[in-house]
Amino acid sequence: MKDKISILLSIYEEPLAWIKLAINSILEQEGRDNFFSIELIIVCDNPSLSNDTLFLEYFQEIDSDVTLIMNKANLGLAQSLNIAFKASTGNYIGRMDADDISYLSRLSKQLFFLKDNEDVDLVGAGINRINEEGDTLGVSILSRDFNFLLPKSKARSICFHPTWLMKRELFVEMNGYRNFPNSQDFDFIHRVILSGRKISNVEEPLLFYRINENSISLRNSYRQRRCQRYCLENLYGAQEYNEHDMKSFINKNSIGKYLHGISHKIYMRGMSKRNNIYKFFFVTISCCLSYEQFLYVIRLIKHNN
Repeated sequence: MKDKISILLSIYEEPLAWIKLAINSILEQEGRDNFFSIELIIVCDNPSLSNDTLFLEYFQEIDSDVTLIMNKANLGLAQSLNIAFKASTGNYIGRMDADDISYLSRLSKQLFFLKDNEDVDLVGAGINRINEEGDTLGVSILSRDFNFLLPKSKARSICFHPTWLMKRELFVEMNGYRNFPNSQDFDFIHRVILSGRKISNVEEPLLFYRINENSISLRNSYRQRRCQRYCLENLYGAQEYNEHDMKSFINKNSIGKYLHGISHKIYMRGMSKRNNIYKFFFVTISCCLSYEQFLYVIRLIKHNN
């Protein structure tokens, strides 16, 4: 029986031109129909697009293996991806973001990797970072060695979210994404680790990852840091999950949020510096302004060596 890959994709405010590039990069995958089939489940989490003529006309003419689901309200990424999963039928589940572009060899290489490494349940890949115009910014590769990745998981991503491909039963076992407003992947990965399942990466770039200044992660750095801290302080997700407690923890301290906004701009400025003295100066100032930034930098230092 031919394998079927279900790709989960959520749309919010991405330009239609970017959405088309993302969708086409999945539909044109090498090996599609010959070695595996693909279904692309798209959830539009922006109800206002239900009145966008160009948007709707595009999806009326699209490939029959694409399903579009329109949310009646803005539910957020986690719930939208869970909705997409419920509509999926594939024995493998993949991820994709609406502003990224998959290499045409991505899914075949990841699928063959999972088949060649039966002890691995979730595989990611390297990314080729691009700006909003599509210009290359640099390549990031993550290790395939799970034992090498494990200690680093407390500080940063060990498997880039939009590159994920996993066995369907893993998503079922994890009960999908929990309703974190940010860092849903950080929480998911730690629950996978706790379950004893194995994560790995194809050690080459298989996705163009767009650095978008309007992305949720860049706009909500404070909330992202709080989400990660909540996950880490709750035994990496092992304790009984309470969504109300999680949201109360994440949303408190408006002054801290304001200062973190300034801190994050300084931090990003520092990380862009080639001179290590300047980098150290800016990162130190950012840590003085935000306790969340301080904790994040300490985790990076502690777990990235």
